[in-house]
Amino acid sequence: MRNFGRTPRPVLWLLCGLELASSQVNAGSLLGDHSCPQWLRMQGPAKKAWASSFLAPLSLTLKSIQGAQGTAANASSRPAGDAVPYIDGYCAAHPEKLAADGAGAYFKTLVGP
Repeated sequence: MRNFGRTPRPVLWLLCGLELASSQVNAGSLLGDHSCPQWLRMQGPAKKAWASSFLAPLSLTLKSIQGAQGTAANASSRPAGDAVPYIDGYCAAHPEKLAADGAGAYFKTLVGP
């Protein structure tokens, strides 16, 4: 297996997940794939449920990596409800994208550059 320098393997998996989350998502999610126009027509509770289901696996992976590396920072402590206004703004600015693109962009704000 190839060694990628000093980057721990779980970090590489997270980076791959972030790339997938921020690109056009073709696979179906549990609560559906929503274009940005569809997202903007959804009601608040449905948006919060979708954002939670999308972000939970990414958040758990990040927490696992932070724990494995002894990192004290908890970048994923913000509730999924904070993601909804972010995704709303993203979708308003990018109507050709998917809600998943906005959720991926939101998650990137949590983990930093």
